[in-house]
Amino acid sequence: MQTPWGPSQGEDKHSADIVFYSTLGHGGYHVTGAAAKHMRADFPAVWNIDNFSPEGWFEEDCGGAAVALCFPLLFDGWSLGNAINTARDTWDADVFEAHMLTPAGKGSVVMAKDWIAHNADKWEQLGFCDGSDGVTIPARRVGDGARCEVTWGAEVRRQWMELKGIFTLDDARSLGATVMVL
Repeated sequence: MQTPWGPSQGEDKHSADIVFYSTLGHGGYHVTGAAAKHMRADFPAVWNIDNFSPEGWFEEDCGGAAVALCFPLLFDGWSLGNAINTARDTWDADVFEAHMLTPAGKGSVVMAKDWIAHNADKWEQLGFCDGSDGVTIPARRVGDGARCEVTWGAEVRRQWMELKGIFTLDDARSLGATVMVL
């Protein structure tokens, strides 16, 4: 599949009408059919939030937040929390505030808060520094924002990727990581 960011290297179907495509450099969502009609009709300001991509395509960051916040039941609380933060930081304030008053916006907040409460003691990946001798990941504790850095040898990259960015310090240590709470 050809996307606005280049040829697709993988896809993740959230529904028949919402597909995330990864590419070599970037990626994003393609919203078609009934989902596109729903977004266009019920969230016109959000439908046009990503004016750098062709209609129906939403890049993975700012545009991706629009897709998650319009269809919160297709995303987990972690993704919704990230979408809320991205939208708050990048959308026009009036568009953000108006959207967050819709049922979809309110549902996104509830699901994100539930996820935070359930994962308060876990750590969230903030970045990824991949070197020849290993991997260093800056992280923040979900509940209170405390920070740490987790470092692994190169041999555990695959296992780390399976944790999908949310982990306990015991998870990290079980993979042989060195943990430094900052």
